[in-house]
Amino acid sequence: MISRTFSRAPLAVAVCAALVPPVATAADGSFEAASELEEIVVTASRSRERLFDSPASLSVINERELARATVPSLAELMRDIPGVQVTDSGQPGLGRIRIRGEESRRTAILVNSQEITDHYEVGTPLTLQPAMVERVEVLRGSGSVLYGSRALSGVVNFITRKGGTEPLQATVEGGYDSATDGYNGFASLYGNIDGFEYRLAGTKSDHDDRSTPAGSMDNTSYDNDGLYLYAGRDFGAQRLEYTYEKYKSSSNVYVEEEVKTTYPLTDFYVESPKRDRDKHGLFYRWEVDNSWLQSFSANAYQQKNDRHFYTYTETVWYARDINNYGKLDTDGALAQFDFQPLGNHRLIAGLQYLYDEVDQTRHVDTDSWTPPIATTGIEVIRDKANTETWALFLLDQWEINDQLSLTAGLRQYYVDGKLDETDRESLEPGKLDSDDELIGSLGLVWAASET
Repeated sequence: MISRTFSRAPLAVAVCAALVPPVATAADGSFEAASELEEIVVTASRSRERLFDSPASLSVINERELARATVPSLAELMRDIPGVQVTDSGQPGLGRIRIRGEESRRTAILVNSQEITDHYEVGTPLTLQPAMVERVEVLRGSGSVLYGSRALSGVVNFITRKGGTEPLQATVEGGYDSATDGYNGFASLYGNIDGFEYRLAGTKSDHDDRSTPAGSMDNTSYDNDGLYLYAGRDFGAQRLEYTYEKYKSSSNVYVEEEVKTTYPLTDFYVESPKRDRDKHGLFYRWEVDNSWLQSFSANAYQQKNDRHFYTYTETVWYARDINNYGKLDTDGALAQFDFQPLGNHRLIAGLQYLYDEVDQTRHVDTDSWTPPIATTGIEVIRDKANTETWALFLLDQWEINDQLSLTAGLRQYYVDGKLDETDRESLEPGKLDSDDELIGSLGLVWAASET
């Protein structure tokens, strides 16, 4: 796998404040071919720009590099990107990304520039298959002005495959992993019929416990399957697209033997028998291209997560089964205007909305042989809550001269929370605290030369 990072010139000096990441230079001190520098990226400024013109520390894995890769998962694909670490938190098949040493939950994971929400503290897992992805863009450094607080360490944006060039085309791929006696399968039908682009794709993976020279690793098996649907069409200067993603996963969780028997534990087992996600996305773009407004874009999505997490804990005092059943429903929308009020200014303005509702039930079954420490019995706890977030953002890119450019951004957000239902005696349903904050960023880039 080859990852590429570019700056605007071989010798670039970046002075950054607040939340803007610094400019990076190519790893080998030189640029790739000119055609690669002309590649269009969208993550750094939430708008289309040449990779060469982006002031951010940005790595790209393009379609050609993805086609050459032989890795079974996106997590494996990204291990060689500078500043990126991959972890699975003990859950096989559910890799997570860490950027510049920050926790995974501080990295925003996007699919087609829409965030995949996952409020678990271990971060958002990568659930797409490599064969479904056309391009990966990795922004190292904070993107909070454009993407919110979850983008504190960076942003990973997966751009999925769209339609084809012929009325009917097909792709079938597969792989076998001898270490897990498992397989990965992918099939896709796609095409372009008189300007109407479509794609239907499905994936399936099934892996047993991993074999190593020291023996089999217990509780490392997993399986997952996915479905992807895309439809899109141009209407003159306007474009409308629809996507549907369905993902189903089940996995064991690996726990080291010494952890299982660390006092007071005598046994410990964890399993994630269900982690499913359904997402509908709608995208609209209008290339206005007049003297001041360049484009208008909007997108909306609805996502439903359904999860079951099981733990068994045995100590010197009691044994306990805990089943967590959680549903997370998310509605999101964004509207964005790209202005060019002056020839050397580019202004991006947007409004973003996010509504999260979580409904969680926790079943706790305890068998105690030391009643003073724990009580035998069954406890059921249910919590239902929601948060509503509005955000306004502005980003101005000012080309002061041929060598000097200034990027400044602001984001104002408002968050309201509400606890709808709870079985906890210490809590009462009702409105939770509200929050609002203004954050900003400032970046200055000087290019010693333009070649």
